[in-house]
Amino acid sequence: YDSIFEKARAHIKDPMILGAIYHHRIRMFVVFKKKELLATYLPLVADSARRAALQTSLEEMQRLNATLFPEFVATTPEGEEITNEDLLGKYTYIDFWATWCGPCLLEVPHLKELEEEYHGRNITFLSISTDANEDIEKWKRMLTAREMTGLQVHMDEDAFEAMKPAIDYGGIPR
Repeated sequence: YDSIFEKARAHIKDPMILGAIYHHRIRMFVVFKKKELLATYLPLVADSARRAALQTSLEEMQRLNATLFPEFVATTPEGEEITNEDLLGKYTYIDFWATWCGPCLLEVPHLKELEEEYHGRNITFLSISTDANEDIEKWKRMLTAREMTGLQVHMDEDAFEAMKPAIDYGGIPR
């Protein structure tokens, strides 16, 4: 990604367009790199409104870093309930997705690669389906068809709605 944006910076001189590109890049990049990206790109954003929005994002990330993941109950395809307590003592990579989400499905091969890279380490890959309750069978079929690995769970719609404010939910994939 960095080389693409360096090329854009070399060829695009309009600070508003560059600001839009940087803003989009930071908002779409994976969470664990956002602070680093904000520190790098924030000074390059000429538009004060975009810079202020990015600064607010940085402050929100700092707030969220001091927040525990909210308690939850989700269900595996086999009907077993999974809660926060089941994940204690492990690093947990959490992916929110849905069967109807095209970008989510495009991420599946990359998630599988990441799971393979960290196989055997103290990390759980938790994929939480946000599909509607009536689409659980469709979700189960998708898991089989795409040979999805990791800990696959579905979260009840009401529970997911209640969780959104605590996780700074802005949409999926997340």
